[in-house]
Amino acid sequence: MNYSRSLQSDAVFYKRVREGDSADVKERDIWLGLATLRAQSGYALLISANRSLTEIGRKRISTALFSLLVRHNIICDKDRAKFETTVFSAAKAISDGGGEDAALALLRALSPSDREVRQSFSTLNFRGSQNSSAQIILRALEYELRVTDELVIATPDRVHLEHIYAQRPAPADRLANHDEYVGRIGNLTLLDHRLNQEAQNLGFIAKKDRFYIHSGIYLTRELLDDNAWTPREIDARQQHLCDLAIQVWPQDLIPA
Repeated sequence: MNYSRSLQSDAVFYKRVREGDSADVKERDIWLGLATLRAQSGYALLISANRSLTEIGRKRISTALFSLLVRHNIICDKDRAKFETTVFSAAKAISDGGGEDAALALLRALSPSDREVRQSFSTLNFRGSQNSSAQIILRALEYELRVTDELVIATPDRVHLEHIYAQRPAPADRLANHDEYVGRIGNLTLLDHRLNQEAQNLGFIAKKDRFYIHSGIYLTRELLDDNAWTPREIDARQQHLCDLAIQVWPQDLIPA
């Protein structure tokens, strides 16, 4: 009977994770992000944490799991199989009574160094089918810029991924190294879907003066301070976003 109840509880929690059913906005985004970033192996760890730890402990495990996912899989593009093995080992450690500390130790042992993260982040880019992944990264960085949690970023159907230097620029505006820069995370931001559709392939100054100025997204409003948008500005913003990323997803996986 107890085993049956445990299975039922796990099934209910699994459904909550899949649907992002958490009152905590950051935990909700983590849960939804697991599916988008194809890290379903994390479900076993979260179920184990939910079964054995306090809510605070579960949230710390959720945070550490996602930090490792971003640092190891997305930024540094390391071996996914190793990530999955480590995550399953962390789930087993909790189930075997090792608790939060045992699971965190396993996850932290796989976390790339800040030096590796900075080196990989300098050319981090997202193309085509990876747009949803880029949105998840930018949403988390946006929350880091906000002083309070009073405002919640709308869902991706309302806030789109915006290429600052356009994907299909006018011939006169096209960079010689277009393919190298167009998908860089330093060239990406978030924008209301209507503004995004209207901005489309305009040049930077037109986008800034007519559309970015109306955005409430901090990452987008920061662009108002720029007077041009060239590879130099993209590289500088890439560094700025890297600094934010290391704050959001630190090497020990739990932000201060």
